[in-house]
Amino acid sequence: MVLLDCETTGGNAVHHRIIEIGLLVIENGELIETWQSFIDPRVALPPFIQKLTGISPGMVRGALEFSEIAEELLAKLEGRTLVAHNARFDYGFLRMNLSESALAIMPSLCVLLNLAVICILSLNAMVCHR
Repeated sequence: MVLLDCETTGGNAVHHRIIEIGLLVIENGELIETWQSFIDPRVALPPFIQKLTGISPGMVRGALEFSEIAEELLAKLEGRTLVAHNARFDYGFLRMNLSESALAIMPSLCVLLNLAVICILSLNAMVCHR
């Protein structure tokens, strides 16, 4: 499974851009990889987003564009379950950016799960097995 989080310039995948992606790859309950990339959105970062994310213009200026990290990102996601705090938000931005990069959208084996559901199921399993 991949725990993923995106930071963006706003809340609309059509009009706003990804500025950071971070992920953790978990296999058999073990953390096997961490990965993070700032992404140059080629637009100004709104002051509200800078305050919300802690990401400054200098952190993304000169970073790779999404199209330059897309293949590497897809390789990390392929065949794995995608888990995100706000899955619809992150998935929407990933789909939009991947399609703009002329790459296939998310791998078909990738399933979206809400992190809260995973936590609740995990807690229930822990309580039931005691």
